[in-house]
Amino acid sequence: MLSNLENGQVTAEAQAFFDAAFQELQNNPDAEVVWEDRIFENFDNTKTDCVHEKLKNNNSPNLYQNLLDHFADGTGNWLFMDVGATGTDWGNTYGSWLNSGNNTSLPDTYKIIISSDLEQTGSNLAIMTTLAHELVHAFMFDVLSDAGIILFDQNTGEPGFAPNAFTDWCGANGTNYNGVNLNTLTRPERYKAMFCAMQLSNNLTPEWSHDIFSTNMFSTQTYQQQLSDFILNNHDWSSEPSVFVAAMQAEFGNNWKQQVSEFMSWSGLRNTQGFVNWKNLNNISDVYHNLIVSMVKDSGNNNCQ
Repeated sequence: MLSNLENGQVTAEAQAFFDAAFQELQNNPDAEVVWEDRIFENFDNTKTDCVHEKLKNNNSPNLYQNLLDHFADGTGNWLFMDVGATGTDWGNTYGSWLNSGNNTSLPDTYKIIISSDLEQTGSNLAIMTTLAHELVHAFMFDVLSDAGIILFDQNTGEPGFAPNAFTDWCGANGTNYNGVNLNTLTRPERYKAMFCAMQLSNNLTPEWSHDIFSTNMFSTQTYQQQLSDFILNNHDWSSEPSVFVAAMQAEFGNNWKQQVSEFMSWSGLRNTQGFVNWKNLNNISDVYHNLIVSMVKDSGNNNCQ
């Protein structure tokens, strides 16, 4: 690529990516840039990087690989991944305010940040869950942005809706899509209809970006369930300390791997109605769920090799 740059044989988009990546490399000389896929991994030599590489290079195709593939060269997207401050969250995902379904001159750009506290003290399983959770966010944000559904705040990178979006989409009384067969709609219209339904039923909350994990907005299987299955089938359970395994078996019996996967899949969704429905259905208290998730984070294997 460097020789092509010298000869002027690259697109403006590739030049812009090179400029952005070069700046990041100046800040972190150890960072890894996946030029072909427009993915910038700014967490080399960290535990997070170790977990990420294991998931990325797994011989069996999985949810994580499929989501990373969305940010391959052909999509024109950029994905930056880093470790840093995330407040009390285990991870955050942001988008560029320039991202738009109408923007054809610049690539859509997203940044995933994994908590530095989680990097230092969290288990491999907690980091794995967070990486996958945030990558789902990046994917969903990009799909919704391309469809013209969401915008990103210029200052914070947080996703949101245009001021008059729901009046325009749903009508004054919110019923524009009532009785409409979703299968007859274009993809953008289908997303609008589903958000209108959420608003009409008073289920559109500030947690909407987490609420949609529990919907069939993007596929027949919810992303919460896909995340649970992904954890179950891709985590290295044999690496867990015997004390941790014994504790989980004492809680859940022989089904402990499935139960831990399910509990962890909800760990970033605790403020959603989907989580409330799940815990009520299974007679699980907030305290108990927090206890299990904390045990996974603090007592699971935290030595990635």
